[in-house]
Amino acid sequence: MNNFSSLGLGVTSYWPMLSPDFFEADTYLPYTSDEYTFLIRWQADLDLRIGLFAASTILYKITPMPIAYYAYTASAARISIQQGPQMPFVQGYGDNWQDDGFAGQLVGNTFLACMLEKSEDGWTLDLSGAGTSAAPVQVMKRKAVSVAPASLLKAIGHFKCADTECANARSLHVVAIEVQDPSSGMMRFSPEDGAQWSLAKTTLYALAIFVIECYHTGIHLFAGAVTSAIRKAVPAGTSLGQAVSPNTLQTIFALFEQAAILHSTHGSVFSGTVWSCNITAVWAVTREMSQYFLNTAPQDILGMSEDSPDWWAGRSSAFIEPISTFASFAAEQAVNQASEQSVLQNLQEELESIGIWTPQSSLNVTSKEGLAALVRNFLFVAAICHSHMYLTREVFTPLAGFTDTEPFLPYLRRKHTLLGFWAIVELCFPTVPATVNEMMIVAYATASGFTKGVPELGDGKYPNSTELNGAVASFQQGLKRCRQEVYEMFGGFHNKTFVPGYLYPVDVPKPFGYAITQTAYV
Repeated sequence: MNNFSSLGLGVTSYWPMLSPDFFEADTYLPYTSDEYTFLIRWQADLDLRIGLFAASTILYKITPMPIAYYAYTASAARISIQQGPQMPFVQGYGDNWQDDGFAGQLVGNTFLACMLEKSEDGWTLDLSGAGTSAAPVQVMKRKAVSVAPASLLKAIGHFKCADTECANARSLHVVAIEVQDPSSGMMRFSPEDGAQWSLAKTTLYALAIFVIECYHTGIHLFAGAVTSAIRKAVPAGTSLGQAVSPNTLQTIFALFEQAAILHSTHGSVFSGTVWSCNITAVWAVTREMSQYFLNTAPQDILGMSEDSPDWWAGRSSAFIEPISTFASFAAEQAVNQASEQSVLQNLQEELESIGIWTPQSSLNVTSKEGLAALVRNFLFVAAICHSHMYLTREVFTPLAGFTDTEPFLPYLRRKHTLLGFWAIVELCFPTVPATVNEMMIVAYATASGFTKGVPELGDGKYPNSTELNGAVASFQQGLKRCRQEVYEMFGGFHNKTFVPGYLYPVDVPKPFGYAITQTAYV
């Protein structure tokens, strides 16, 4: 259990998983001085921008809601200045968020796609908490929905492609939404329902943001736990230590921030400042999420099947091959060296001691296959899956920017309403709720990213090693090829579209902060 009372917060516990020892970092093997370089060069700038953004929001608390979203976005954009072309801070800027195609792509082209289920003529995003699918990703989705506060109405989204083959990355649209009335069951809405349709969309996407943040926190606990195990069991000079060292950067610090600011028993995001949840239930789901990321293959994490379109989840599957190849190299090097056998046994024991490995897991990192699976997931989850968390920047738009949708219920129950969307919003929320203001600050902190030049997946720094150099070069070339493939599939940034630009090549102009994270460092 971590006690953050000295910070004015509560306690956090992922028991029976053990959190890294945040306050005794010297118990870890000294991997690199880059931790301090990163803090000075990148984290300090982010912390300054977070402070400036938080200060700018003070006046917005008394701002009418229709104006507030534009004000928050403008403030974030002013603070997030980059060299070169200035891109909009959010892709749903202006009226883009209202487009049903944009809403469809915000699911299909991002990590949210992993939660989709095939229907007769399309897909459903079932956030009702019901369902019987035993697919691991669907089980985890239902667990996340189960800890959502009652203030977020349950909903189901129905999606279809505009083209029959569903080959176009921009063809997925949301075509119907069911919203759960706790007293009478599901109410169904379509684009013909005017303001009620807009309310239904914001209801669905507000809950989707909550669910994706449950996955997000699970990613951080997974990355922090694996980093802790590596840094306690694997000397930096070993072949395995050299291969994974860059991917341990800053993850323990980021997990410290999560445990304190998001998950403590009071004064945190999940205990009331944004969502009022049963915090012990949230801890349990986060723990299960981290174990899920350890034990689940990337294709299953993405919720893919044989008939999944190429654009699924922003073409994230393209990155599995180069990551797996590099992971296999790292595993083979380690397993084939007699001097590292005891290291691998120590790593297995450390994973068990931390609690991320459980008796239900078949992972054995003393074998080549098991170690390759660990390294593969460590890189894929903390880089590709984690980069999709930039989608949460869309909370700066009304589509996803509500922390409480229960007040919409009386207006959704009506057969018809003459009121417009913003008229209803102002009746429900005359000024910005404190929870929305806090969500904007948290969203800026977690999704604004770092300035240009921050280390991305494959950048290293890797030590100069004859054996490692060739594998790193091939890894970097493979990643470069995949990034170009994603860019060619989705194209540039256009009105009424959401593209996974954070997966694009480094030299493609993109919104501030978009990048493939090398680790779960933000």
